[in-house]
Amino acid sequence: IQPQEISPPPTANLDRSNDKVYENVTGLVKAVIEMSSRIQPAPPEEYVPMVK
Repeated sequence: IQPQEISPPPTANLDRSNDKVYENVTGLVKAVIEMSSRIQPAPPEEYVPMVK
């Protein structure tokens, strides 16, 4: 048995202009990434104010 290389399928070429769902999900993901990077070095008592 030979191992086979696995590669993801190509993504669709979609026009995302005026796609509010895509814009909102992308914004949410960016906010979570930013919050995650800020929370890691912070003490636990600062978590709640950061999330607000």
